[in-house]
Amino acid sequence: MSNQQLPEQGLAFSDSFTNDISDAEFNTAIDQLAEVVSDRGMVALTVFFLEAHRPLRAIIGQATLFSAPLLTCFFGSSKVQTVLRIMENDNGYERLIMRLEELR
Repeated sequence: MSNQQLPEQGLAFSDSFTNDISDAEFNTAIDQLAEVVSDRGMVALTVFFLEAHRPLRAIIGQATLFSAPLLTCFFGSSKVQTVLRIMENDNGYERLIMRLEELR
């Protein structure tokens, strides 16, 4: 076995699931997610959950990433990727909460 080290990838594990998207597409994804939550009448509960678990956001995002193959079977790849994009981005997380509060 040689003494060569493996090159560092420099990419987060979630990079394989998320691609760069425009700001308009990101806002549309947040609006769509907020509308789904609103249509089901779960805005207050969702805002409470997101606010209460803000310190655990990174862990929740990683748990979502870990369960992505299973979630993809039920919800489809694009929906899972949308949630991953929002959860891994501080700004997206905050904008989701603000959008949900607007729909209240």
